[in-house]
Amino acid sequence: MRENLSRISNQYVLCKGWIDGWWDVDEDQIRFLIKNPIIKKQDMNLRYQDQEILAKEDHINLFLKKKTLHKFNIDEDEINRLDEVSFAGVVKGYTRSDGSKDYGIYPTEQSTLHYEFQEVIVKTILKMKDTPYLSKSYLLFLELTFKKEIWNCIRQLESFGEYLPTFTNTYEEYSRIFNESFGIGQSQIDNIRSICNSRKFRRTHNVKTNFAKEVPTFEEVKNVLHY
Repeated sequence: MRENLSRISNQYVLCKGWIDGWWDVDEDQIRFLIKNPIIKKQDMNLRYQDQEILAKEDHINLFLKKKTLHKFNIDEDEINRLDEVSFAGVVKGYTRSDGSKDYGIYPTEQSTLHYEFQEVIVKTILKMKDTPYLSKSYLLFLELTFKKEIWNCIRQLESFGEYLPTFTNTYEEYSRIFNESFGIGQSQIDNIRSICNSRKFRRTHNVKTNFAKEVPTFEEVKNVLHY
């Protein structure tokens, strides 16, 4: 029995290890053998590498639904031995088929905030390359795509609260990044709307019409659709 895990039963932890083998349990689930897992005390204010080590094991089993693999940064078609895997979970006891008892880590909701934020940034860069700054299309993107997706990141962060997995950033770091990004987007929106609302500025920037009047704000849409 894993004595180190027994001492932290029912505790929420972060774990990092390496895939040593994997097998289909059924058509929906895969069992991973995780080699040399390092289990740490989760702390929303510290990154994983700075957290207290609670236990080191030779191996543990990790059972994952195939439909959730992307949340663990695992591609079912490209799994390799010794791929690194990180996950959050709760230490719990279980009984083997032979009646013996042991402890394992049962994965909980994983954070994909880092990847979702990266996707927003990539979308924004591509939009800026393909779309004029002073255009209805770009203003629509800022209001209804950029602000919405950054707002979703902020909402997800708040829902994790103290249970945020911090393999990439701490709660404070994520909060600062998301809110600063939201503010940058809002500044661009304010600038575009200011130019559109002034006949003088429209002439200066060769903007023919006040297209901003046709673009609802993110807040207006959010209130109507009850995001």
